Amino acid sequence: SRAFEKNNRLVLLNLVQNRIQTISFSGSRQLGNIILGHNLIEKFEKNTFRNLPGLRVLTINFMNLREIDENAFQNVPIFRRLKISSGEISNLTFLKNLPSILDLTILNCKLKSVEQAWLNSLTRLTRLH
Repeated sequence: SRAFEKNNRLVLLNLVQNRIQTISFSGSRQLGNIILGHNLIEKFEKNTFRNLPGLRVLTINFMNLREIDENAFQNVPIFRRLKISSGEISNLTFLKNLPSILDLTILNCKLKSVEQAWLNSLTRLTRLH
């Protein structure tokens, strides 16, 4: 939603338990924490999270999220924590564009494999759950 694009005061966005099918963020400078649980989003498209210099934490749980485009995250320099649980995601190639991530949690998803190349790109990762 571009509704938040010009809001430079918003630091936390909790959109849990809605019927959201698509979402896109761009340019909200202070937005640091996004919580998207119990929604209908199946894919994060290219540039879903773009130009969010303050984004640190993204929590995604209990959704049918199947795919995160490898370019979904653009210009999120201080992104630190990603939590994905109870989803349908099976591919983690998008991780290569998140070199600043420190904490990664992936629980109860449909992962089929974890490739060393993905993990090698996460040079700052300190916690993997």
